[in-house]
Amino acid sequence: MLANKPPAAVDTLLRQEFEPAIAALAKYVSEAPLVESARIYDPVTEILSAVTDLKRVLRDRFLALLREEGTRTTDKGTLKLVRDGWEFEARPQRTGLDPKRVEAALRARGADPGAYMLKEISYSIDTEKLAAAIADNVLSKEELTSCKYEQDQQYAVQAPRRATHD
Repeated sequence: MLANKPPAAVDTLLRQEFEPAIAALAKYVSEAPLVESARIYDPVTEILSAVTDLKRVLRDRFLALLREEGTRTTDKGTLKLVRDGWEFEARPQRTGLDPKRVEAALRARGADPGAYMLKEISYSIDTEKLAAAIADNVLSKEELTSCKYEQDQQYAVQAPRRATHD
């Protein structure tokens, strides 16, 4: 149905087909007796799950494009790209070391995390204390590097928007 259509036609078709259906469903849910509304809960949940999966696929494709062709625009690693009249952007959410992973690595080596990390409600990163952990052979640099946040999950990929310039 959508495969052989130009992108603008796909956008128009999606809006023409799905927006009225969503509006009708919203009206039905708000006006129908509770028992009748309950019957459509599972189908609505399945549809939401499918749409969420589609959104995740789009996000992953945008992030792959940004990683391949985007320009790093901040010290933290924000990626931007303007292509075919669209501006793509992804901002890193977490950078550096994951305190929970550092804590786990220290505990695995039998060390007290309080000796090498700042103690709050949970442990936080103190680079001087972690340098001491490496100097004391409590952790290796490789073990500390393995405590970094997972990169793929740490970007907030922004919705593409029409570019104001190319």
